[in-house]
Amino acid sequence: MDLVFYCAADNRTGERYLQELESVNPKVAITVCCSPVELSERLKRPRFDLLAVVLLVADHRDLSDLLALCDLLWDARVVVILPNQENETLIKGHRLRPRFLTYVDGKAGDVSQVLTKMHSTSVRACHTPWMS
Repeated sequence: MDLVFYCAADNRTGERYLQELESVNPKVAITVCCSPVELSERLKRPRFDLLAVVLLVADHRDLSDLLALCDLLWDARVVVILPNQENETLIKGHRLRPRFLTYVDGKAGDVSQVLTKMHSTSVRACHTPWMS
């Protein structure tokens, strides 16, 4: 399975979340995208084995750039990490239709727990026999 991690800003927060994501499962390959263009290109490729897309939003401009990619995210499991708790930011963040939404000042471990649950659910779904 693949996990896409978007982090436009090169900062400690991104490093902290990336380290936490690497603990989800050793079989999950992480693709790091550093720009909306790079993320767009990745989302246009086949993604039958995509676990989730984690979006670490740097600021309002970054969030607006990501909203332009909504059509590419419509069928993906999205986790959004917002830069602040302002109402406008929260409203825009929800437009990305996340399965989980948190803030940069939250615990990185919460994101990895959600992804671990998603991974175990996906694995179980793949191994569940079809009903006759």
